[in-house]
Amino acid sequence: MNSQRLRVCIVGAGPAGLALAHILQQAKISFVVLERQQGEELRAKTKAGLIEPRVVAALRPFGLDEPILKRGGRNGIAEFRIDGKVFVVDYGRLTEDGKGHFVYAQNELVADWAEALIAAGGEIRFGARVTNVAQDANGVDVRATRDPNDAPGTIRADILVGCDGAGSIVAREAGVMTMEVSHPFRWLALIAAAAPSSLRTVYGLHRRGFSALMRRASNSTRYYLEVPVGDTVADWPDERVWKELDARMDAPGEAPPVRGELVERDILDLRVRVREPMQNGRIFIAGDGTWRSWT
Repeated sequence: MNSQRLRVCIVGAGPAGLALAHILQQAKISFVVLERQQGEELRAKTKAGLIEPRVVAALRPFGLDEPILKRGGRNGIAEFRIDGKVFVVDYGRLTEDGKGHFVYAQNELVADWAEALIAAGGEIRFGARVTNVAQDANGVDVRATRDPNDAPGTIRADILVGCDGAGSIVAREAGVMTMEVSHPFRWLALIAAAAPSSLRTVYGLHRRGFSALMRRASNSTRYYLEVPVGDTVADWPDERVWKELDARMDAPGEAPPVRGELVERDILDLRVRVREPMQNGRIFIAGDGTWRSWT
């Protein structure tokens, strides 16, 4: 990577980094986005999918709401299944338009935004790994490489913004303090290649633990299962997963979870991680780099 001078260097092509990049592009402020993944990886792994209406409204002046409105859905009803009984909460009525939150998978959204940014002339350097950050009174030097065998190049920027997630190298290099509280809970997070059995968000509160069903797309459903702290993905083969989901979400008259190929499995340890301060001189931290509710 060659040396370069820009107004802003953004590390991380997630929602925060790409939203900022679009705003800078429209304001004609020079920038570059450094993303450690390759471009084709942005859509590969399903992530979060619920977006508050206030967020969509904030994105509207920059045209960033278009993919959400065009391809996303809406949901304003949560269903709680507790010991075979069903309680329905129409929380959507409390929102401005009475329809609740938007549903659009984060991986699809960031890929949409990345493609639109590149088409508008913005620069994203995929496969770029930041190795070092150093600032002085006049700017920030960001060293990054696209090949471990090559010498890192340097980007000189007036401002550096770390949008590189919970493991933010920018936060670490900037000396930002991390405060963390761990909870004694572990969730098995699953993506099934199956249509959701309900358009509602469904929570199962069972004596054996928590479970949840969340719509992601017409052919994709997010499931959660609370599991013992010492368990790993290997402890939960398909048949055990479906048996436990059926038991925890069982309720008279309600459809059981729709089965499908489990295309993603992760373990989530519930914790709260907060970084402070969010600014150190010319370095700023944004997005999941500032906090994380689970890892």
